[in-house]
Amino acid sequence: MSKGRLILLTAILGLMSTLPPVAVDPFIASMPNIAEGLGTTPNAVALSLATLMAGNAIGQLFHGPLADRYGRKPTAIALLAVYALAALSAAFSPTIEFLLAVRFVQGLAQAGGRIVASAIARDLFERERLSKMLSDIAMVMSLTTIFGPIVGGYIAQYLPWQAAFGFMVLYGVTVMALVILFYSETVARKDTMALSPNILISNFAAVGRNRIFLRYVFCSAFTMGGFSTFLAISAPLLIGYFGVEPRTFGFSLSAILVSFFIGSIVSSRLVVRKGINWVIALGSLFSVSGGISLLILELSGISMPLSVILPMCAYMFGMALIFPQASAGALQPFGAIAGVASSLIGFVQNAMTAVAMTVIGLIPLTSPLPMAIGVAGMALCSLAIYLFSIRPNASSGTAA
Repeated sequence: MSKGRLILLTAILGLMSTLPPVAVDPFIASMPNIAEGLGTTPNAVALSLATLMAGNAIGQLFHGPLADRYGRKPTAIALLAVYALAALSAAFSPTIEFLLAVRFVQGLAQAGGRIVASAIARDLFERERLSKMLSDIAMVMSLTTIFGPIVGGYIAQYLPWQAAFGFMVLYGVTVMALVILFYSETVARKDTMALSPNILISNFAAVGRNRIFLRYVFCSAFTMGGFSTFLAISAPLLIGYFGVEPRTFGFSLSAILVSFFIGSIVSSRLVVRKGINWVIALGSLFSVSGGISLLILELSGISMPLSVILPMCAYMFGMALIFPQASAGALQPFGAIAGVASSLIGFVQNAMTAVAMTVIGLIPLTSPLPMAIGVAGMALCSLAIYLFSIRPNASSGTAA
């Protein structure tokens, strides 16, 4: 593959992987406006994030096998179409219950973006080359997501809340056009038995029993859970509790995502020279430092927007180091069933996200302390998995 085609493919896969952030970031700043428009509470609107991620988790189980059976391209086109239609339906929600339902459907569709992108990368590369490809995809994704909160902030301040979903529709249709025009199928041979119930159960069991897979997938899942704990109440916290303007909130969230973008660049450069596990270790240190700093500041009575934003910048820098490497480590033992493995990775990560968002959404927002405890606790769990499971077994078939 030529360098130009590889860059174009990386960009398309990065945009596909960005479906979940695009469904969240422009939406968050409008949560208070949506609550007012639908005659409900911000906490009820926050639960639509949980239903989105619940759909995302369940959808992970099917997109991989669908991509193995029918090919990467048809699966990508179908999921992008459903994603855009669900967002359009959400814009016309008459009640909070309808919004919860269509966001679940949108979650089912968006789940396939990262799944299909990871499967395509695994079609083409292995080991450190695969990890670098996933890091480059994460870099494109993080660069794209920087602008989502800014767009969302301006929408919340100057436009009706329905415009946030209009942005999602436009994004989904644009990415679908790019896939149709510029992506060529990469799966060498379609698995005609991929959707057979017996084969599905067998393949998921084979992946779920693999200890290498379990180590890496839970390392990434806990890290994702920490960020999701913050994200679920970021708008009620910064806009409602601290009184930040919606557009300022958008720039604040973008600053956190800039840290993820910088971490993705560093991750892509380091992994080829240092290896997967070394980069995960470094990322864990940054995420734990951010989580613990957030908790200490809150316990010390230092409670202001910057005392949340700056520690989360450190957390997200570390997450950018962990996420692609842990995904590559979890995928490495699998070739022919990479789609199934990618699906199970997504299911575990998004199940953790849905649980974290539900729990924090049910806690009354009286201070940032519950969020700080959740972020720090998730980071420590991820570090513990690295120290006591990944590191001691680094020589047993994984990349060092």
